Amino acid sequence: LKSNEKTIVMDQLLYSSQFVYDLDEILSQWSARSEISKQIGEALAKHYDERIARVLAKASAEAAPVQGEDGGFHVNIGSGNTFDAQAIVDGFFEAAAVLDERSAPADGRVAVLAPRQYYSLISSVDTNILNREIGNTQGSMNSGDGLYSIAGIRILKSNNLASLYGQNLSSAGLTGENNDYEVDCSNLAGLVFHKEAAGCIQSVAPQIQTTSGDFNVQYQGDLIVGKLAMGAGSLRTAVAGSFQAV
Repeated sequence: LKSNEKTIVMDQLLYSSQFVYDLDEILSQWSARSEISKQIGEALAKHYDERIARVLAKASAEAAPVQGEDGGFHVNIGSGNTFDAQAIVDGFFEAAAVLDERSAPADGRVAVLAPRQYYSLISSVDTNILNREIGNTQGSMNSGDGLYSIAGIRILKSNNLASLYGQNLSSAGLTGENNDYEVDCSNLAGLVFHKEAAGCIQSVAPQIQTTSGDFNVQYQGDLIVGKLAMGAGSLRTAVAGSFQAV
């Protein structure tokens, strides 16, 4: 049985913080701490999502870690077709064929698109792509929350992925990152993969801490800190693909 070892290293501790001044909190007409905690959590989640998206995009162009297996794959949907619904649908069927040929399990296949791509599928393509498990066809189209599955690949949407489109991140490494997240996303138009494509580790789950006691007395306020320690890397690149607008 062929095998190989892949090492995913923990990145340095990531944190986001905000000082809350007691007087500002007293005079404000809203719950400052809950909103600040929420936004700190969102900042950590954005970093988490972007790193995983970059790992998956990079995996789609990487060689296989096991000799004799296929590497990642690109599905070209045509230059300028990033938001062309029919081109995206055709890309789904091509990606499904590749995943079938590489014996990727049917369960766990996922595609991630930009929101505009997702809604373009709803508005522009024949309704035979609608997964009718939720609501009737017209109702789900009107609400925009219908579950879509094309060629057995579940579709999700992500603003964090959309923010990578058109960017060359080949030299975008940051101090404290111990894994390689550098990737050229200039032509990226979506991700399509099986869950075996990449892995993520974390030693500190996303959490919020708040100072109190002596700190509050000295500074007349509290520091709200969110922290996370994680790392991500590719695993089975044969089932890692991406849509490319070329």
